[in-house]
Amino acid sequence: MLIGFLVAGFTATMAAFWTIGTLIVLSFINAGTRMSAVDIFAALEVGVRSTIPVTIACACAGIIIGSTFVSGFSLKFTGGVIDLAGGSLIVLLVLTGISAIILGMGITTTAVYITVAALIVPSLIEIGVKPMAAHMFAFYYGVVSSITPPVALASFAAAAIAGSEPMATAVESARIGVAKYLVPFVFVFVFVYNPSLVFEGPLWLSGYSALAALFGVWAMSVALEGWCMGRLNGAYRIAAAIGSLGLLYPPLLTLIILPGYVLNGLAGVGLIVFYLARARAGRHRALGAERAG
Repeated sequence: MLIGFLVAGFTATMAAFWTIGTLIVLSFINAGTRMSAVDIFAALEVGVRSTIPVTIACACAGIIIGSTFVSGFSLKFTGGVIDLAGGSLIVLLVLTGISAIILGMGITTTAVYITVAALIVPSLIEIGVKPMAAHMFAFYYGVVSSITPPVALASFAAAAIAGSEPMATAVESARIGVAKYLVPFVFVFVFVYNPSLVFEGPLWLSGYSALAALFGVWAMSVALEGWCMGRLNGAYRIAAAIGSLGLLYPPLLTLIILPGYVLNGLAGVGLIVFYLARARAGRHRALGAERAG
């Protein structure tokens, strides 16, 4: 219902309001879930209490953001980033990612995009990055700010739902989502050096790059978390990391396109072998435990 109202054009506030109302009505269908007046007021009380950490974070973030823009510090900050890069695209991309995370803290997705599009994207385009890739690169890191401490609004909202400590939840979110911070910077700067991921170039190449990036991110997550159907030792984690690098390496970076595809293919085959080896090891462990039992 929430998604349906949003797609229909309702504002986020009205979509949430009518979804809550719909939920209360639907609760009367089943006698086991039927809500009394006391239940409804108790639910409203819990909802209000749960929003307190998020409200405080938004208020503090609003003060910081307002001070930044009113004082003109944001423009000076962006100009300083460009000067600090010294014309180097790699350095500028690293600083752009950090800047987008900082500027995106505590604001909504739409506001994040408006902020980074106005302050950061022009510098990327000026240095030679394709417009779509520049917008997606900056926007990507602006959105990641929602799980980045100390102002991780998405994590704080999740903490309110889970009943956990807000900052501890934010730190855990950043740890689990560490692959999101690394993907565009893993040797190839995916969005920038491989613009086919944002549909720049032939459609077949975009599909190929999307599949390679999908499995590359999976392999990177396996390497970082050290888990795939069981705890991984160092050798398996290194193998997964090498496979992820091979898949994320864009063919168009090579002087001759063929070596790039060969590298992608070898990495893909290697990851398949890796997965099958883990599956076989898992079956052997399960069989051994069954026999021992």
